Amino acid sequence: MVEKKVRYIGDPVAAVAADTEEIAEEALNKIEVEYEVLPVIDNIEKALAPGAPHVHEQGNLLQHTKLRKGNIEKGRAESYVTVKDRYTTQWVEHAYLEPETTLAEVDIHGNLTVYTSTQYAFRDRRQIAAALGIDVSKVRVIQAVTGGGFGAKDDMNGEVHASLLALATKRPVKFVYTREESFKTSYKRHRFLVECETGITRNGKLTFMEASVYGDTGPYAALGMFVVKKAGIHLAGPYEIPNIKVDTYTVYTNNCLSGSFRGFGVPEAAFIHESQMDQLATKIGISPFEIRKLNCFQVGSLTATSQKLEHSIGIGATISKIEEVYENWLQERGEKV
Repeated sequence: MVEKKVRYIGDPVAAVAADTEEIAEEALNKIEVEYEVLPVIDNIEKALAPGAPHVHEQGNLLQHTKLRKGNIEKGRAESYVTVKDRYTTQWVEHAYLEPETTLAEVDIHGNLTVYTSTQYAFRDRRQIAAALGIDVSKVRVIQAVTGGGFGAKDDMNGEVHASLLALATKRPVKFVYTREESFKTSYKRHRFLVECETGITRNGKLTFMEASVYGDTGPYAALGMFVVKKAGIHLAGPYEIPNIKVDTYTVYTNNCLSGSFRGFGVPEAAFIHESQMDQLATKIGISPFEIRKLNCFQVGSLTATSQKLEHSIGIGATISKIEEVYENWLQERGEKV
């Protein structure tokens, strides 16, 4: 199935259809594959190093997106202090209760029907047709009751494998990942590497943010570049920063395949911008609540992409309520506010 180059541990090399699972396992054990061992790109730094082996012929950089707002040098000049830090996040497995499961069958007219545990039936339909080289009108995808997804079933899993075998055998084929297979092959939350610098005035107003965001998307594009782009767009958080310069890079490696995971890049961005806010508050000597209230979005604020917020901005009131509850909790414990 992978004709020339295996790019990660989850690549499908061969598939077997049989009347029983036991026969299929026996047949798989009889398949022998000869590999030529190639250099492995197992982190972002290796992937982007000069002269690095290419995961794909066109190189290891899938996407570079630039986000610009205001004048970064002006913001830097207006800063009383800055905080510059380097952050990494880890891969996370979705671990849904139901592993990836697909049933494919072909009728007497050659129409393919695919029942699958999916989050996006119509995208699956297009991709199955493209992968098999058949017209999309010959493919029907029915979303079965999905026993957990959280983003990983927003893209392809075993649908093409089952469909290929069904077309070859002209019989219904059921394809179910074991938990081990699911861990090896399924989409993960991205590993990020982020370098971020933020400035602030003596009075607690944010002045600028400059950052580089690198996302390890594994060996294939999938939805990875959209996740990484969104992380960059949301890196400023719910705070109004007049001057922003953020570059996002989606990087190919031979690691696990990364794609959508609930939050779609924003939880990682939140970890970074909130860490920056806490450090800035400490540097200028104000409370973590106060720095957030001074800079959070209000009606009329401009986001990182310069979208003007016209209504329904409740974060300031929310922070004030959290502060009140927190102070009451400290008083009940007899601790200093």
